[in-house]
Amino acid sequence: MSLRQRRIAVFALAVLCVGASSARASDRRRQVETAGLSHVLRGVHFLSRGHASASIPHFRLALLYDSSSPFIHLKLSEAWQRTGDIERAKRVIAAGLRHAPKDPGLNLSAGALALAARDYRSAQSYLEHAIASSNTLERAG
Repeated sequence: MSLRQRRIAVFALAVLCVGASSARASDRRRQVETAGLSHVLRGVHFLSRGHASASIPHFRLALLYDSSSPFIHLKLSEAWQRTGDIERAKRVIAAGLRHAPKDPGLNLSAGALALAARDYRSAQSYLEHAIASSNTLERAG
């Protein structure tokens, strides 16, 4: 085998390996997305069936896959509220607001929690942020 043929063989092997590794990376990415979604769906299932305690581990795992999702923060907070742990519910909402400070759902939930705690100034601020989004007003009709 000549030097030129060896170089072509090495190059071809390298191309095959890179293609295979990027395909594997794509497969891994797809598996991670599927795993995160699977936990969200399980959490929603348990929460909708009235099993808030069973939904919490799934929402917490889902946050490992997508820590910035306002939806997952809302659902996890809802689950904590249903179990009676209001402080954890507030912490989850606060964490969600750090990632998405203008999210109307998170602000609405934070406002409702502040109202329940009779913290009217905070409630007003959160609720004003919630309705400041044009999305919120469009959904309200």
